[in-house]
Amino acid sequence: MASTWKTLDADTGNRFRSRALVSGYLYLTYNSASVQTALLNITSNQMVYVNGEPRAGDLYGFGYLSLPVQLKKGLNEFYVRGSTFSAGNGIAAKLSFQPQ
Repeated sequence: MASTWKTLDADTGNRFRSRALVSGYLYLTYNSASVQTALLNITSNQMVYVNGEPRAGDLYGFGYLSLPVQLKKGLNEFYVRGSTFSAGNGIAAKLSFQPQ
């Protein structure tokens, strides 16, 4: 069975919502000007792959999980595994950086 990717825009609350996320993935990217460490806060997901490395998810969408991630210079890819709560709560993702 072939995978199908569809474009999904964030809603006015900056969350991605779709029934397809219950058993699917959300693909996000970030272009970094340099190699750097950031904190990734992502909600209502089972797990996320950051540049191919698996990271824990915040299944119930509480927002308490901030994961340190190593970003490479250039394109960084995030494959977010949805959960039962992704359709209703929506998936929100945020990168935070240490002030220079």
